[in-house]
Amino acid sequence: MTFCKEMENQPITRMLRWFQKDPSDNFVGEAELKNVSLTTLQTLFKLESDNPMYDCFPVDEVSREFVENHTGIQIRLSMFDYFVEADADTPEQQKEAEQVGAGDAEEAV
Repeated sequence: MTFCKEMENQPITRMLRWFQKDPSDNFVGEAELKNVSLTTLQTLFKLESDNPMYDCFPVDEVSREFVENHTGIQIRLSMFDYFVEADADTPEQQKEAEQVGAGDAEEAV
């Protein structure tokens, strides 16, 4: 089974990760993209609708404002390299999300 097929049935979290510009390329931080559909990201990055976006996609001036609005992170392209990436949620993360969701439902009652 290929990696893509394995991820196909997993919940995916879209992440923004950023790194120091050359020469170090050190990891600096990450933030979750919230309330963004795969279709919207495919359009933003000019991808075919069958592309599951499991790769890393560099944020540029065209995508900067959109990504800022969905992460709350100020993007400084002159200082850092930014990438939109996909993380498959682990079973522990899935369980935690379900518990949080159940707690939210209880609070709403």
